[in-house]
Amino acid sequence: MAILSPLYNLPNHALEKQKYYQNSTKPIMYRGARGPLYVNTYKALFVLGVVGSVYGFGSLILGNKKE
Repeated sequence: MAILSPLYNLPNHALEKQKYYQNSTKPIMYRGARGPLYVNTYKALFVLGVVGSVYGFGSLILGNKKE
């Protein structure tokens, strides 16, 4: 089973990560390694969804003026 040992025999970095998270002054969602990527992607998709919804509602309310 020495072939698979790199998959399950990994060092435990829980204490270092806990100290980093607790000592950081950044907002909690930005503290992780990929936190800004996830948050900014979520924000962009959320804004895109809201803009699409507002555009769709506006076109439903105002109607189609092509006729």
